Amino acid sequence: LILRKLKAEQTFDHVWLVMTYPDEKLDTLLASRDVEHILIDTDRDTCIQRLSKQGRDVSQLIKVMNKLDEMKSENKFAKFKKIKNKNYKN
Repeated sequence: LILRKLKAEQTFDHVWLVMTYPDEKLDTLLASRDVEHILIDTDRDTCIQRLSKQGRDVSQLIKVMNKLDEMKSENKFAKFKKIKNKNYKN
């Protein structure tokens, strides 16, 4: 749906898609575009603290982080520019 909208509009200079996991199918669909992949690297403790502070389900986060670690070990983020997330105060 997003890609159809972008194709139809064609008035965007920049588009950001924020996702949890890399998506090879989406990469294939965007192959003709100038795509920059960015990994915002935030440590586990910071993520857990932020979600706990918001009263959100931390158990789901643990599952996601485990999957991300697995994907990192499989080199799924090789083409991503890694940006270390600095701690900030809400």
